[in-house]
Amino acid sequence: MSKALERVHRERLEKVGLFVSEPYPKDHVLSLGVVVGKPTSTRGNSIENFKYGYEDVAMDAPDILLFFHDGYWVVMAQEGVPIPGPGDFTNKWKTAEEAVEDVIDFFLGDPTRMKIKEKARLEVRARITQWKKENRT
Repeated sequence: MSKALERVHRERLEKVGLFVSEPYPKDHVLSLGVVVGKPTSTRGNSIENFKYGYEDVAMDAPDILLFFHDGYWVVMAQEGVPIPGPGDFTNKWKTAEEAVEDVIDFFLGDPTRMKIKEKARLEVRARITQWKKENRT
């Protein structure tokens, strides 16, 4: 059974400056889930030179999916494809309140998770730069 994020929880996220998308359609794999992001205008954890936009809102950090599945509220941050990469996580919470606090912590609280993602991005950039140097024709 899917559940929509209640208005009070959506408003909590928006009150601290986070962007919350409209819910996915009920027949979507993430039925009634939302995307949560940190606009560049909101102070908090970010990744240097990170540029991303969602619905014309500029973001300076990876977004998070927040949805209800199998009796849990799921907070998911995954940039690694096809498997999770450094700093990616999936947390399950019994209550929407706990899930919302996890989202707020990721963007505005303890920077540890964001720093792991930032370090991974820098390492990838360094490998690409090195490869380009070695493969100039």
